[in-house]
Amino acid sequence: MSFFIQGPMGLRAIVGIGLALGVVSQGFAQSEPREWYEQQLQAMEQRYVSRIAALESRLQGVEGELQSERADSQDRALAGQIDRLTERSGIRAASQSSRFDNAFNPAISVLGDFVLGWSDRRDSFNSLNQFVLREVELGFSGRVDPILAYYVYIHFDEEEVELEEAFGVLDQGLPDTFSLKFGRFNSDFGKLSPIHDAELPMVDKPGVLQEYLGGSLRGTGLELHHWFGLGEANLLRWSVGLLNSPDGDSHPIVPVDLGGHHHEEGFDFDGIGKRGVDDFALTARVTALFELGEESTLQVGASALWAPHIREFEEEESGEILAFDRHQRTFGLDATFKWRDETTGQAFTLGAEAFFQRAEFEAEEAKKKKETAISGEVFEEDAFGFYVYGEYAFDSRWSVGASVDWFERATDASADWWDAGVFVTHWIDEFNRLRLELRWYEDDLADDEFGAAMIQWTTVLGSHGHALSW
Repeated sequence: MSFFIQGPMGLRAIVGIGLALGVVSQGFAQSEPREWYEQQLQAMEQRYVSRIAALESRLQGVEGELQSERADSQDRALAGQIDRLTERSGIRAASQSSRFDNAFNPAISVLGDFVLGWSDRRDSFNSLNQFVLREVELGFSGRVDPILAYYVYIHFDEEEVELEEAFGVLDQGLPDTFSLKFGRFNSDFGKLSPIHDAELPMVDKPGVLQEYLGGSLRGTGLELHHWFGLGEANLLRWSVGLLNSPDGDSHPIVPVDLGGHHHEEGFDFDGIGKRGVDDFALTARVTALFELGEESTLQVGASALWAPHIREFEEEESGEILAFDRHQRTFGLDATFKWRDETTGQAFTLGAEAFFQRAEFEAEEAKKKKETAISGEVFEEDAFGFYVYGEYAFDSRWSVGASVDWFERATDASADWWDAGVFVTHWIDEFNRLRLELRWYEDDLADDEFGAAMIQWTTVLGSHGHALSW
């Protein structure tokens, strides 16, 4: 019979048995005084303890080497995984692949926004009291390589196809936390302007955004971003942009015939005149995010648009093309408070934006707006407006909210517009959302007032997201 004992405890057991046997054999071999046996036992114990300590030290060294080898193996495996993700294996000139794979395929999403709008407004036959497929948005996003990401969003409705956004983001390779956006995109102006219509907290963009910015302030150009920490829990971000010309884009369910610079539709025209440096537009934004506690944040921001020369074209019934020039400066201030309890899903959001706009436009355009212009005159109009909204979530599925919108008309500040509404939102799951909204509108310029009810169903297929979330 044999026993196999491992580890320091096993060594101590062997030592103990050896000591006992040694003592017994010594005791039978000779009769020495008790002190002699004790000295022999102590000497043997010291020798064995020393040998055990040496063995334990050696064992610790072996364990350390094994741990180091495991860490090196894990590092090599991780490095290999990163290499496999970032390598351009099989990619030849002009990104032509020598093998069939999906390593560089984008994330693809399809978003559908379907609305039933009902209103007692006059002259609403073509827009209200009917089902509306407001948009089907096809999205592509992914990485070109470790330093460059790309995003493409294409808008479809029942009548047209529109390239909403197509841009790249150089988010690695620049100093510090700088990033560069280039292409056609929604400009970084305010809180709700950059957001696509289907992702708003209410059905339509606030009227003040449609009046002063055309809905989403969009253009083709460059935008530089930078963010950094303010202390341990706060952040600050700023951006500057250079656009060919500011365009507006909005797809409201309730058409309110507002001003702003919208993308031209209905005719194909190359334009009159020669572009100059003043045809470019500049945008800027600075925003700070403060952590008020474990469950709440406050974001404040300021935005600016300077467009020294905006040329717009309009086709008369006779077929004649008219050109109108405007000079626009728009400033905005925004604040958003958010509170959320992660355990219950309860949340509260309170947001507001205020805008001041100064616009100069030619007499011919003024004639169409005011019918009082004299040829050769240039009109200057200052206008102010704001919106406020709040939303409370009972849990992750149900929420209620309300919003108010008031502003002076961009081309006639003596006339104002306001609307107010309430809305209930239900998330069936993370891919399907239902919303009911009731709203009241009053327009001084058209001497009109009316109500509207909207039922919205939004659904998303695939991985859907956008580059900038704050």
